[in-house]
Amino acid sequence: MWQNSLSLKVHLLASGTLKQVLWSSLTERCSQVLDPGPCRDYVVKWYYDATANSCAQFWFGGCLGNGNQFETEKSCKETCVKA
Repeated sequence: MWQNSLSLKVHLLASGTLKQVLWSSLTERCSQVLDPGPCRDYVVKWYYDATANSCAQFWFGGCLGNGNQFETEKSCKETCVKA
């Protein structure tokens, strides 16, 4: 039915389905609890605190963890903070 993945993405975007999938992925990422991971590399990262609707720094261990980690406060805020 679809010529390639691009034509499928165009169809999904036009129907609003792709937007829903992307938003679902973002909200899932933002709803994950802080998980610094088991390693001990101690890299400063940012995570979204859903209770406070804000981003905060944490020490990331360098491995595993989850999707609720961002390189910058700006990227955390742009992705998760609700206006």
